Amino acid sequence: KYPSTISYDPSLGWMIKSSGGRGFYHVKKDVAVPPVDGYSVSQYCNGPPPTVLPADKDGTPLKKKEVKQVTGPGFKGPSSNSANSLAQQTSGLSLNSPQPSNLAVVGAGMEEMNGLYKLTEKVTNGHAVYRIVVEEESSKYPSTISYDPSLGWMIKSSGGRGFYHVKKDVAVPPVDGYSVSQYCNGPPPKVFIKE
Repeated sequence: KYPSTISYDPSLGWMIKSSGGRGFYHVKKDVAVPPVDGYSVSQYCNGPPPTVLPADKDGTPLKKKEVKQVTGPGFKGPSSNSANSLAQQTSGLSLNSPQPSNLAVVGAGMEEMNGLYKLTEKVTNGHAVYRIVVEEESSKYPSTISYDPSLGWMIKSSGGRGFYHVKKDVAVPPVDGYSVSQYCNGPPPKVFIKE
């Protein structure tokens, strides 16, 4: 009669609740998909708190160790904010998941790092590598997006020391949360999946 729902509340974060009761579990994280764990038990609810795992097509949950949590706020991007793009942006649950073909970097203080990046055949540290699309003569050192074990996802020019990085081991570069390195100009960019 009162089906349970998972939804986002600005003050409480992700909530798992029954539409007919006052009890709920919640976790205060502004991320694109409900977190795997970390849920609190509300006053009118029984513990222990749950674990939220993606399931395969027949409803069998994946094992917790197979899940990579996606972080970064919900998808708020330029024109490619279709449901399909959102699903891709938030599906970094496994390093084996298919990579998006194109990423758009926007708002970087280093203007030459903004633009469309295409997936390459190269894999570095177990993660995909993207390369900016440029006119042939315009850039001797094209920017790339790649993964570094100590710094996380990096947006950098192959010819310069400046870069943006975010320390998150997820399959797809996060939307935001990037830090500005010593030889780079702010503000940091946002990264969106481009259809």
